[in-house]
Amino acid sequence: WISRSIVDHRDKLGGYHSADQLLEVKYFPPELLEWFEVKNTDVEIRKININTASFNTLRSHPYIRYEQARDLQRYIRLYGNIADMTALGRTSIFSEEKLALLAPYIEF
Repeated sequence: WISRSIVDHRDKLGGYHSADQLLEVKYFPPELLEWFEVKNTDVEIRKININTASFNTLRSHPYIRYEQARDLQRYIRLYGNIADMTALGRTSIFSEEKLALLAPYIEF
């Protein structure tokens, strides 16, 4: 069941960019982390275009809460598209920590 959880989390994320993300999987034993590595040479991370993604697409990503998806779409509706990570950071919708987690998964 842990292996199924690892695959399910990978699918929700859009791929793993770091083995440390396995610690986000429920019941994953931290002592096993040393046996895992992520090689992105064969598989690309699935990215979400935050300017065009639907609310449900945004909300379905594990690093985006309901309120953040709502606020992000409201911001874009009021001020226009977001150009890059710096501009996204200026919206104050996401913390710096959350922006770092999201960076591999979003595009503009």
